[in-house]
Amino acid sequence: MDVAVAEGVPLAPVNRVADFLDDPQAIHNQTFVDFEDPEYGRIKQLNFPVRFERSPANPHARAPRLGEHTDGVLEGLGLSSQSIADLRAAKAVW
Repeated sequence: MDVAVAEGVPLAPVNRVADFLDDPQAIHNQTFVDFEDPEYGRIKQLNFPVRFERSPANPHARAPRLGEHTDGVLEGLGLSSQSIADLRAAKAVW
């Protein structure tokens, strides 16, 4: 690393996840947010990479589990409960 930097090579070290979580710049930039999930307890996840002054993002929920919102999405597309049940039975959706 020192030799490459001395020669002007544009590079940076690759951090392990634990190192990245403790990186002062990542902490300063609020790269991660913590919140309490009723089922899993304290969760750390990536914050939104872009910040908007007038419409701030609020990432205070965990990512959905596989299939967690399937019914709602399919209902929003106009599918009936029976059609959704048929898709589940055919293992076409989770």
